[in-house]
Amino acid sequence: MASAEGNSSHRNSVAWQKGMELAKVVYSLTVRFPPDERFGLTNQLRRAAVSIPSNIAEAQAIASEELKILKASLVTLRAKRAARKQR
Repeated sequence: MASAEGNSSHRNSVAWQKGMELAKVVYSLTVRFPPDERFGLTNQLRRAAVSIPSNIAEAQAIASEELKILKASLVTLRAKRAARKQR
């Protein structure tokens, strides 16, 4: 999987940027929640908010890897076709 530094195309996504903004807002709001909600609602809201940009970044990494595989497959297919034509 690509690192955050190595593949930052997900950072250009408006959805990822909005997800990060939402996570920051959720964290700042949940600081004000009562201590007895720390491991309940607070934790659940924070994990849900962080999962949005995380899932977008992960999907981008997977799509990038799949694209590399598809491109390599296409190169192989073209080489095989060219070899057949030369027979």
